[in-house]
Amino acid sequence: MQKQVRSNATANEQYEKINKYRDESIPEAEAVPKAEAVPKWEQSNGQFTAPAQFQEETEMGGSGGYVAQCNAAVRKGFIRKVYGILSLQLLLTGILCAAVLSNRGEDVNGWGTLGWGSTLARSSALYWCIFLLSIALLISLFCYKNSYPMNVYLLGAWTFSMGLTVATACAVNMCDPLVSPDGTGAGAIPWSEASGLYSLVGGKVLCAVGTEAADQGIQSVILAAFTTMAIFASLTVFTFQSKIDFSFLGLGLGAALLMLIIWGFIMAIFGIGSRFLYAMAGSIIFSLYIVYDTWRLANVYGPDDYILAAIDLYLDIINLFLMLLSLFSNRD
Repeated sequence: MQKQVRSNATANEQYEKINKYRDESIPEAEAVPKAEAVPKWEQSNGQFTAPAQFQEETEMGGSGGYVAQCNAAVRKGFIRKVYGILSLQLLLTGILCAAVLSNRGEDVNGWGTLGWGSTLARSSALYWCIFLLSIALLISLFCYKNSYPMNVYLLGAWTFSMGLTVATACAVNMCDPLVSPDGTGAGAIPWSEASGLYSLVGGKVLCAVGTEAADQGIQSVILAAFTTMAIFASLTVFTFQSKIDFSFLGLGLGAALLMLIIWGFIMAIFGIGSRFLYAMAGSIIFSLYIVYDTWRLANVYGPDDYILAAIDLYLDIINLFLMLLSLFSNRD
């Protein structure tokens, strides 16, 4: 550091000599065109800082700083990384959901059932284990976000756990459980067609396929998926084209999300509140989060924060999808 300070000080002395003698009337130098004054390095707290006109030119895309302060190549590379990771996350989530909803289980009284979908739909313990695992993986991912290849492994594991969570929601949405008068397989029919007192076959949920209720559930999943992608694409294009500073959304969205969480706990515990209004409010909140997090790509994140940016957008998309799925579902 001392060598660097002495080197910069020596450079300043040379610059002062050049600027001092360039305007003097030296006959031998009159024919030489006058050069522009060489800017001095500024000294602050014992350290020299490059002139302002040089700082922008030497701005690199490494660690530290914001993407907005980097050159165009670094900004484009950062955005490609974020949306590349996001695309892989959504692809993995879609594959998991398709696998769960297409896997067939045992036939009961002539009715086909879901295999993996029934297991996910009937096991609340499994759901909470997956949920807690996703939280633990997310915390670990934040801790090792810059440690390659650990961050890649953690990101893949976390995306897998989130994909199972989404697949569970889809399975529950389309599940039409088989029931029978005595709880056995004899006379089993889908719950949507039952009337009177019936019990689950074998005391467990077996989701029937091919019923009207199951088909409506599949349709709501597909509708929610396409609506989510349309909203995400539209808001992304709008945000990138807009010159609006969306930083004002930060505190407001944080407070709105907190109220939504509290509202959800009240609905779950006391059964108070409208599911439709809850899903509508959640859809609006996460749509605005897409705008806010997309704006942050070029204004808040650093060039090494592409994993964090992808996580934020992925969570926005998944939560918007779940809210729309609840909105389009006919289930109470």
